[in-house]
Amino acid sequence: MGKVLALAIIGMGGVLAGCSDASPRWSPSSRGSSDVQTNLPESVAYGWSRPVTVTAFPDATKKLGNADTMIDGHSLQAIVTDATVRVRGDDQPCSTCHDWAKTMSRATFCERVPAFLALPTAKGDGHDDVSAKPLVLKDLLDRWHAAGCPD
Repeated sequence: MGKVLALAIIGMGGVLAGCSDASPRWSPSSRGSSDVQTNLPESVAYGWSRPVTVTAFPDATKKLGNADTMIDGHSLQAIVTDATVRVRGDDQPCSTCHDWAKTMSRATFCERVPAFLALPTAKGDGHDDVSAKPLVLKDLLDRWHAAGCPD
């Protein structure tokens, strides 16, 4: 997937910058409250500390680019904060480019999701803008955010 950086949340305190107008934009679903919830809705059976599974999110087995690890079996907290979890297309942890990722909380990450969703969507053709995000991650985070960012 070329330069796709999965969960490298650009434009929200990240090191890298820039968006290409040529990249397609993604439209998140309509949401209710963005307040962080503590309950886990049936529609989202994963969360900040509850691992993503293929049952809850069928695309969880897709590896992004050169990633060593797939999303399946990892919580969003592990994906974002754990330096040993490398689901990004460049096979690096989020904290490689984003110092803030190391200490991210559920509530703070929930606040950052809309900016992540607003970034260009990766086409996966090797010509994506450095800030482009894979559709699979946008879907994963949109569902989580729409459910109130459950734990």
